[in-house]
Amino acid sequence: MRYEKYKLNELAKIEKVKGKPLSKYEKGETPYVTGSQSNNGVIGYVTAPETDISKGNCIVVDPIKGLCMYQGADFVGRGFSGASINALYIENMDEISAMFIIAAIKKVSLKVASYSYLFNSNKLAEAEIMLPTLDALDADSPYSSNGYVPDWKYMKDRVAELEKDRVAELENYLIASGLNDYKLTEEDKSVLAAKLVDGGGEDTITKLDIYRWLLERGKKV
Repeated sequence: MRYEKYKLNELAKIEKVKGKPLSKYEKGETPYVTGSQSNNGVIGYVTAPETDISKGNCIVVDPIKGLCMYQGADFVGRGFSGASINALYIENMDEISAMFIIAAIKKVSLKVASYSYLFNSNKLAEAEIMLPTLDALDADSPYSSNGYVPDWKYMKDRVAELEKDRVAELENYLIASGLNDYKLTEEDKSVLAAKLVDGGGEDTITKLDIYRWLLERGKKV
C-alpha cells in the first residue's frame, strides 16, 4: 500500500468552534463538546442558537492534549479561548474512515501538544500526516496540492479487518472477566482499553484506538 504525506490545511477544512462556556447555556439536547477524553468529549447537553452550533461529521482536536474525536452529530464546541478545540471537515470522510485519520493525526498531535505548545488551528494547518493513497494522481484533488487522493476503501477495509479480528479477543476478555453482560461505565472503558493495549507496532490504527471506539459506541461485543 502506498502512503503519502498530506498537509491538514489541504486535506481538511479547519474551523474554530463557536461555543461559549457551558455555564452560559440552558440544558437542552445539543451535545457540548470539549477536549475531554471521557464520553467522546461530551460533558453536557445544551440549548444554543444556530450561530454557536458546529456541524457534525468532523474530527475535533484538543490543542492541549492532542486528543482527537469523531463527532457525528451537530454540537456546540468549547470555544472562547486560545485553547478552543478545532473541527476538521474532510470531503468523503465518514465515521469509519475518520477512525483511521484520527490515528494518523494522533501520531503527530500527541507528541507536540501541551500547555506550552498549543496545537491550535495555525499549527494544525501546517501539520502533515501519512495516509494510504491511490496510485493515480488527480490534478483537481481536493485533498492535496500534489494531486494525491486518499484510498478511502482501504481505510474502511482496514478498520473493518481490525474490528473483526479484535472483537473476538475483546469478547473473550469480557467473558473471562465476567463483564459480558455488564453495562460498562466510562471508567470501565478506560481500564479495559489500557489493559488490552499491547502496542501498535506498525499498525496505522492501534488496538487502543479500536477498543476505545467500539466501547464508546456502546457496541455489544
